Amino acid sequence: MAVSKQLKKVHKELRDSLLFFVSRNLSKLLPLFLNAKTVAQVLEISAGETYQLLHRKDFPVVKIGSRLVVPKEKFLAWVEEQAGGGHHE
Repeated sequence: MAVSKQLKKVHKELRDSLLFFVSRNLSKLLPLFLNAKTVAQVLEISAGETYQLLHRKDFPVVKIGSRLVVPKEKFLAWVEEQAGGGHHE
C-alpha cells in the first residue's frame, strides 16, 4: 500500500474514532442548559442561524426571563431526531 493511501486510512480511522468518542461523550461535555452561543458551537452554525433555530416551534427552547436556553437532554434528543433517529445516552 502506498504511503498516501496508508495516511488516508489512518486519518479516516482517527476521524471516525474522534467522532465516535465525541458522540458518546457529548452529554457529559455539555452544560445542563445550553445558551445560544453553545448551540451555535455544537451545531457549527452562525449566530443568525442559531437565533432562527431558537424560534422554531419544533426546537426545545425554554425562556427564563429574557433568556432563551435549551435543556441538554432535549437538545440531544432533537439532534438525534434531526439525524434520522437513533439513541443517545
